[in-house]
Amino acid sequence: MKINMDEKVKEFLLTGILAVFILLLFNAIMSNGVYNNYRTSMFAMENVSKYPKVGKATMVNYFGLARFGDDSYQTALKDGGISKIHHVDTEAKGTIFKKVMTTYVYGE
Repeated sequence: MKINMDEKVKEFLLTGILAVFILLLFNAIMSNGVYNNYRTSMFAMENVSKYPKVGKATMVNYFGLARFGDDSYQTALKDGGISKIHHVDTEAKGTIFKKVMTTYVYGE
């Protein structure tokens, strides 16, 4: 019985690729699904138009593994020059390959 190394290498590579794909899919599903497009509001109390300043902070996530940027409300505060927070919105858009998370801060 002779083992063909080329077939074993192909089998090993295909198994590895399948395992990585399954892990990425599982990670994407556990982190808000395969596709996202939503915006939520936190601490909304009054009409947004009363507060002229808006700060924005964005973070990009690739494959659920690598994240770049800062979507914290502190970064959004600095971006908008806001000292008093009225409310905060968060937005998420993307697929399992790339997700963009944005935080909006409204205030004075």
